[in-house]
Amino acid sequence: HFTLQLVGARDRASVDKFVRQHGIAQPYAVFERELNGRPWYSLVAGDYPNRDAAVTGRARLPASLPTKDIWPRTFGSIHELLK
Repeated sequence: HFTLQLVGARDRASVDKFVRQHGIAQPYAVFERELNGRPWYSLVAGDYPNRDAAVTGRARLPASLPTKDIWPRTFGSIHELLK
């Protein structure tokens, strides 16, 4: 399964602000990992059966979102980061 990574930031407050500003609806999740020795927070949204469905989902996001910076990723890739 795939999801869409909407944004990443060094602090959780920036991600929470992005959610509020753009009215991101559930299902979404914020996960924390370490990047270059510092915390990094990523916002992912949606659950799609395959990459094509995720790309189609990206095209349906609100126009206020910078879709060129939004990319599909597998849940497996996220699980690997969090190990």
